[in-house]
Amino acid sequence: MTPPPVSRRLAAVVGLAIMAARCGESGLVGPVRLSNPGEIPGRLQAVSTPFNSQVYHSFANLIGRFHPAASPIGLAVTLAGATQPVLPAVIPSARGPYFRGARQAQALRQLLRSLGSVLPTAIFPPEAVGKTYVWNPTTLAYEVSGRTGAPSNGVRLILYAIDAQTLLPDASSEIGYIDLVDASSSTGSSVALQVDVVRTQEPASVTYVHYTVSVAATQTPDTVTDAGYVTDGTTRLDFRGTITATQTSATFDIHFDVNAQDVHLQLVLEFTPSTQRIEFTFGHGTEVITTAGTLTKASGALSGTLTVTVNGGTFATCDADDDGFVGECQGASGTLTSEEQAALAALGGAIFDNAVFAGFFDSVNAALAVMGFPPV
Repeated sequence: MTPPPVSRRLAAVVGLAIMAARCGESGLVGPVRLSNPGEIPGRLQAVSTPFNSQVYHSFANLIGRFHPAASPIGLAVTLAGATQPVLPAVIPSARGPYFRGARQAQALRQLLRSLGSVLPTAIFPPEAVGKTYVWNPTTLAYEVSGRTGAPSNGVRLILYAIDAQTLLPDASSEIGYIDLVDASSSTGSSVALQVDVVRTQEPASVTYVHYTVSVAATQTPDTVTDAGYVTDGTTRLDFRGTITATQTSATFDIHFDVNAQDVHLQLVLEFTPSTQRIEFTFGHGTEVITTAGTLTKASGALSGTLTVTVNGGTFATCDADDDGFVGECQGASGTLTSEEQAALAALGGAIFDNAVFAGFFDSVNAALAVMGFPPV
């Protein structure tokens, strides 16, 4: 698949920086400094802006309730009584998505080992296709209705505002709908679910969330992909990610782009039984900041040192464990200013405790649940 222009531009900048560092050009050899460290925390925080909408919060409440059940359609409509709502833009994971990723990687390897034997059949049974489900406040469950408009190859869930007291859908306050569409390959090479979250309030309908999760069950290594976007109606965040797994390793490669703000993120996590490699790239304007290194397990605990580079030149080193940075980072060219330390802390937070990456994992898990796979 051809990458979007912003990704090509980011890749080109990174490539030029690395070449210059290797060749001793443009003064990139040796220690460098950030051009404007004070703006980095705000730019990183702005990436989560598209998650801050009523529509997304209602959707996040529902995806936190998807759970394994006897049949795939049961996952889509038997939502009450499951886990508590997940609001990644408001309540990040206590230990962050990186730690979640470490645990998820173990489960993912177990899951993907069996995908080769899974026959990619229809996600929804014939009696459910084309149906619209509404919330019943008496039974506290989604139930089939006579309403029309659902996709011909999927189901529709009416979306409601969330009651602040019960954290359940408020049946008196309809705000949109969720379409779950079977987008599986006609050749049987993959099982895929397309998710669309649409606000129907005036003045116009707006698609706030759109993504497709695909499981390539016959591919080696086994692969899960997730691509789409989320918006608050003003700012759009595009994302794409690939998860691959073998018998002994798993790799997460996740990209986020906020084109209007010229902000681009990439997080690569590679897991083995004894190591976890991190490579986080943050591009804004002409500056590309990369934080990379490997945490090694000893006595059951992970630890290591991450190196932060700016356009290929070394800026700082930071000790880390699976909770995040440990202590203050060390500057390559001397003592770091308070603004530089704050910028590094923000970068560490983006890696280890970022609601945006948590939202990516939640979107994958919700789709896998609807498709009938256990969550990762």
